[in-house]
Amino acid sequence: MNRGWSLVAVASLSCATSSSQSRRPVELASTPVRADNSIGQRAEDVLKSLQAKDFARATAHFDATMSSGLPPNKLEATWGQLTAQLGSLQLWTLAEQLQHEGKEVRVYLLQFERGQLKGIIAVDPGSLLVAGLHFAPLRATAPEPRREQRTCSDGAFRSEELSIGPSGRELGATLTAPCGDARASAVLVAGSGPQDRDETIGSRKPFQALAEALSSAGTVVLRFDKRTHAHPGQVDLAHLTVDKEVIDDAVSAVQALHVHPSAQGSRLFIVGHSLGAVVAPEIAERAGGVAGLVLIAPPGRPLPLLVASQLRALGSPDADEVERQARLLLAGALHPNASFFGAPVFYWVDLEERRELARAARLDLPMLVLRGSADAQVADEDLQIWRRQLGESRRKQIETLPGMDHLLGNADNSASLAPGLPARLVRFFAEAL
Repeated sequence: MNRGWSLVAVASLSCATSSSQSRRPVELASTPVRADNSIGQRAEDVLKSLQAKDFARATAHFDATMSSGLPPNKLEATWGQLTAQLGSLQLWTLAEQLQHEGKEVRVYLLQFERGQLKGIIAVDPGSLLVAGLHFAPLRATAPEPRREQRTCSDGAFRSEELSIGPSGRELGATLTAPCGDARASAVLVAGSGPQDRDETIGSRKPFQALAEALSSAGTVVLRFDKRTHAHPGQVDLAHLTVDKEVIDDAVSAVQALHVHPSAQGSRLFIVGHSLGAVVAPEIAERAGGVAGLVLIAPPGRPLPLLVASQLRALGSPDADEVERQARLLLAGALHPNASFFGAPVFYWVDLEERRELARAARLDLPMLVLRGSADAQVADEDLQIWRRQLGESRRKQIETLPGMDHLLGNADNSASLAPGLPARLVRFFAEAL
């Protein structure tokens, strides 16, 4: 499961921070964040404590300035004003993570009974003390700066900006196309979380790198922003489903590429990554006209158990409890409106009940299932589950790509694309045509 999240350039951190400028909006630079799960746990613990109205626990790890300015009784009064208007806090999802003035900042979309807010929590990475807490109304997402379009005079491929999806709910997308003829075209489907079209995580943009490499080698590629990134205000977390998170929009992307002039005469493939790989067979079934699937780093184990496994690999003291909750969830013993890792329980149940591995086995399409040998999130155990489910044949190929990590990069140089990945996909497209 892809636990990386996109970065933003500006956010408001105007209440109860340690900075002397804490009463004014601040500029937050798009600095790569540290992959430290303990920071996320600290922020999540604050939200869980607020949900439980345990204000002593919520403030237990505030730094000195926060403890002085926002003691438990004041936090209780502030929270009481919010919940009097919006009702109780139901659940939340991580929307953004970034750095500001040496602090790690986590931005959450909070779903209350009668509305939504943005919650911003700043944590000192050294002490793991909470250095800032702010709640703000959701604002319409500012349009991203217009991307520079590339022409064939610039190199081996060109690019253009598109919109996909229904009127009033459009998503931004980028199409890259070779300067010569194309026999293959592909839609890239991102992993979990509010991903942009490039799957931006820190300085890395794996989907941009993959799209441009494939187009340079003769494939038309369409990649798109996920709705949870582009329009978080349109996402009802209390009723979140896999359809609403990714599948509906991915089907729209496939349909848009089918009719685009650049893809005419080509055979269309779906390339899914992580969660996008798990649901790619269903996207293909619903969209129709798909020539084959590439599933990169698809989890084989149920995602709730994979979350627990990842926490254990990070040495988290909460891993055993998270695994216990995951097993209760999968056994149907948790209330559907409860939350697990920022999403409602019924979201996870919805995903499991789709039986995507069994769907993939039934689907009569060429498939390439890939995992990188350096992938720390999706293990060889997951690949073996896919191997047992699909079998192996010329039409169902399952491989480990040496040196590739979970973000499609070379483990020895994480900022770059694994060199063998584009070539392997191009060869699969040619074999499937």
